[in-house]
Amino acid sequence: MVNSNMNPNLNSNMNSHLNPNLNFSGQRLRNRSFRGQDLSGANFNGCDLRGCDFRGAQLTGAVLDGARLGVSPERLGLGLALGLALGGITLHAVSLLGFAVLGVLPGHKAYGYALALYGVLGVLGLVPLGLAAWGRERWGLLLSASLTGMLWGFCYGGLASGDNARLALGAMGLGEAVGLLGGAIVRQPWIRGSLWGATAVGAYGFAFLVHTQAMALLSSGDWGRGIWGLGGVLLYGGLTLGALRLGVAGILTGARSSFWGATVAGTSWRGIGRSQLDRCFVAVADLGSDDDRG
Repeated sequence: MVNSNMNPNLNSNMNSHLNPNLNFSGQRLRNRSFRGQDLSGANFNGCDLRGCDFRGAQLTGAVLDGARLGVSPERLGLGLALGLALGGITLHAVSLLGFAVLGVLPGHKAYGYALALYGVLGVLGLVPLGLAAWGRERWGLLLSASLTGMLWGFCYGGLASGDNARLALGAMGLGEAVGLLGGAIVRQPWIRGSLWGATAVGAYGFAFLVHTQAMALLSSGDWGRGIWGLGGVLLYGGLTLGALRLGVAGILTGARSSFWGATVAGTSWRGIGRSQLDRCFVAVADLGSDDDRG
């Protein structure tokens, strides 16, 4: 919530303190970054500031009367498109690998790969969300990116090499490294939010594989393990929805104007709703952005 030194009503005598060198009145500044800048006495009256980054900026005595704050439509569209693309590629890889191991029994030469796939999907669908719940979302995204890279590398490396196991494993290691590096260097919060699409697919893929096994166990009369399997299906079904929710929320908050950590004593916010303003102050903190020191 915006505290007392961020009161939108603290706007008396603002015009006398405006900096003529920082007059942006009426301009379309969407998606620009003012992060960490000294904007004391700046005039943003009537500006389009959707998607702007004011994190850590000095806005003492600034005027933002009638400014448009909120979600940038460009970043929202790109974030959703990127999330769908990452999720779609991961779904294709998981489908190819998953159907290849269906029905594989102990003793089969592919049984080890089947267990590895179950393990990777199980971790991908569970652990990143657990880390996010414990306030370590950045670490969860790094893990998700590295495991997704592993899946992509093994699947598409195997296809490109004609199912050569050694080359597929080498591609898996390379994919893991690339995924980890990509997750580490991406700083834009709206892009990082889109990475949860792969986690959702991992949870869904694990639920699908466990469901097939549970149905087979129930049909053979093994009620105990079959019911446990269905419990796992319900758990990972919920995790799938949780990852999707977290991804959409991350994209929305990352695409929104952010004043997290900004100094706004005496700033004028006339014409801006309190609830809208509050969201601009909490968005990046909730996302677990690069400001997350955890």
